[in-house]
Amino acid sequence: MRKKIYVSLLIALTILIILSDQVCADGPPLPEGVQVLPELGPAVPGQTPGVNGYKVFGPNAVRQVKVQPLAEGMKSVAPLTLYRSGYTDVWYYWKGPFQPYVYNGSHTSDSDLQEQQIWVDGFLKRRGQTGWMDDCDDHTSGSRAHCNTSFEWSAVCAYGESIHFFHTDGYVDDQFETADQDGPLGTCWF
Repeated sequence: MRKKIYVSLLIALTILIILSDQVCADGPPLPEGVQVLPELGPAVPGQTPGVNGYKVFGPNAVRQVKVQPLAEGMKSVAPLTLYRSGYTDVWYYWKGPFQPYVYNGSHTSDSDLQEQQIWVDGFLKRRGQTGWMDDCDDHTSGSRAHCNTSFEWSAVCAYGESIHFFHTDGYVDDQFETADQDGPLGTCWF
């Protein structure tokens, strides 16, 4: 008898999870300050923007700053406005019955300049946890730094942060943070 009840509860939970993910995929209204931005960051094969938090950015997940020349006279030399950007994207997917959720973090620093140093340090954990479950870094030169984080767990809210750093001679250095969160079954509220 207990086995039948257990199996029935497991089937009901599986159906609830599938329906919950489908509701998210159908596009319920996003909370204020949350937006789907498919053009940001590298594309991940098999993921659809707007589904399960992929390419869905919370209010603190994206930051863009104007590049500032060090010398006052350089401002008239550069007729275009140049930007440095950083973003953190946290999303999840479910492997199926009796399987954990997979939580992913994408951490990206972008620049309109060819930077001498462009860095991103990324971190991912369950919300409320004190230590990070995964971290990554990309300290390079050029116009983009990117790294990924992930962990597997039951239905929780995953929280990710990124630290972005930019340096090129002749320009003011920039450093800032971005953060995002997501999870199934209403476990995350922005």
